[in-house]
Parts: sequence; C-alpha cells; structure tokens
Amino acid sequence: MNLSVAHSTTSTLQFYNVGGGVRFTLSQDGITEVVFKGLNGEILAGKVKVGFQDGVPTILDVAEGKTSVTLTPPEGETFKKDAWYYIVTLPEALEQGFTFSFRKTGNPAPVMPSCAYPKPVTVKRGTYGVLTHVDKGIGQTVSDEVIAFQDPLVKSIVVKYFDTSSDGELSSITIPKNIESIGDNAFKGCTSLESIKATSETPPEGLDTDFGTVIWENDGTQGVIQWDSIYQFALEGSAGSGSSLATFPADTWDVIKNGTFYLLLDGASPSILIYDGWWMTYWLHQYIMPGDKRLKDNGDGTWTLEINFSGDPIQGYLDNQGFLLTGSDYTPLKLYY
Repeated sequence: MNLSVAHSTTSTLQFYNVGGGVRFTLSQDGITEVVFKGLNGEILAGKVKVGFQDGVPTILDVAEGKTSVTLTPPEGETFKKDAWYYIVTLPEALEQGFTFSFRKTGNPAPVMPSCAYPKPVTVKRGTYGVLTHVDKGIGQTVSDEVIAFQDPLVKSIVVKYFDTSSDGELSSITIPKNIESIGDNAFKGCTSLESIKATSETPPEGLDTDFGTVIWENDGTQGVIQWDSIYQFALEGSAGSGSSLATFPADTWDVIKNGTFYLLLDGASPSILIYDGWWMTYWLHQYIMPGDKRLKDNGDGTWTLEINFSGDPIQGYLDNQGFLLTGSDYTPLKLYY
C-alpha cells in the first residue's frame, strides 16, 4: 500500500502519495518472494517523518532504514503468472540501478538468481515504472540443470544469489551476449558447476571462470546454410577430411564423438540437420528446430544447440566420414564444449 497524506487549513483535504515504485508481472507461477533493491545501497523503506514543502509531501527523516523491499503473497499462496503486482518504496535516485531477486516454492524455498537493471533510475512520488515478466530468462530454480540469462534487459549477475549452498545441483550456466558484467566470486557456492558457456566473443567483465574450450569459430568465409551449403568437420587424418572445413585432433574428436558439445548459431528460425560426411544417416533422424528442447534461444538472435552423438547410429560413421551441418536458415558461429 502506498501511504497517502494530506494537510489543509480549510475543510477540504487533498491526499498525496508519499512513495512510488514499480508495477510488474512474472512469467511463471510458483514464486513465493520478490525482493527489490537498489544497487548502491539506497534506503527504500523505514519509519519516516513526512512534511509538506511547496504543497506536496517530502521525506524529512527516515529511522530504521531498509535497503530492500520484500513482497510476499498471502500465506499459503504463490504469485501468479501475468498478474500485476506493485512494490512501493520511498522516493529515491537509484544511481546504479536496481535488482529483483526471487524465491520459489520448496522447503527450504530455493533462491533464484537475481535480475539486475544497472542504469540510473529515479523513483518518483506517485509514479510506478512498468516491467512485464521481470523474471524472464532467470530460470526455474537454482536446482535446474541450466539457467539462461536471456532477457536483453539483464546486464549483470549479482554475487550473493549464487553464493549459497542451495545451488548444489546447478551444473551448467549459459551466458548470452547481453551479459556485460558478473560480480566477484559470483559462482562460489555452485559446488556442482561443471561448465559456463559464453556466447559473446568478449567475456563479461569480472568473470574469472573458464568458459570451456572453443574448438572451431566461423571466420566468415561461409555464410547462411540453405540446403545447398554445408559445414563439414572431421578427425585429423581421416578419409573424411578432404573436403572438411576443419579437422580436429584425437582428444578433441573423442569429446565430439562420445561426449557433449555445443553449436552456437544465429538465424530467425533455423532448421538444422547433422549428417555423417557421406550422407548415410543423420543425427536423431529428425530436424532440429525452435521448440526442440536441445535448441535454446539465447534471447539475442543466437541459439545454442546441445549435441551428443552417444548411442546414435551416426556415431559409427564419424571416424571415417566426419559430420556435416546442413538444413536451412542459419549460420554456424562456434563449436565448443
């Protein structure tokens, strides 16, 4: 509730809001707590003394000031997807922007990563900024296998929401191009973290964790795949290497053949096929297109395809024939693991 006050020397009262804030929706059900906080430690709530100046309310003093505001639903309930909610704070200039952080159902309730908006903004009395699906791209919970920070508004990852023992099952993080900075020791508490995959050529500022191994990058000499064009790869010294774009040593090839690796690509609506080099068979015997769980939208015009040939018939052809990328409407950018 936004506190309203009035002052008058007549029989007529006109009430004015004291605070302002943000009006927002969520993209998922099950969230039990939303926390709003300034990135520079600004006082957002507390016991306030209010006066009038030039006919409008002004904050004269704040006691027991708080640097965050927490919103929770009625006991036993959770926030609803696409419903509108309000967070009210004291009027304040947030010089470095603000963050939202979230908790979901569970015992104990799992902490989700925070969403940071690191641009100056001023909370004005009686005014509400509007943000839709403020949690978009944050992930379902910290115990998910992969959390993708895909919302283009998200520019940084705040430290403490990862520095917690509840992150124990988090094994992989995909960081798209929109992320520009990451706090010190941001992934300190992620004891099961095996890999951080970055889609930007320049690592975000502050990240001191290995991104993984890039095994091929597009040099721009080949363009968009449109069925009559292919990208072909092979084991060094194999029969399939003659027309290949790139060849790989045995240790790298072992990862490609038996492990999990990733293809970064761009395209509005890619249709991907991965054949053996002699067109005998193709991976999974199906097209990979948006909507397939293996193909993740990074939210910046690129996609990440998770590839694992283990147990697929194509695996038996790889050593002699290599593999090729074909399909329609996409450009391979990078292979990495």
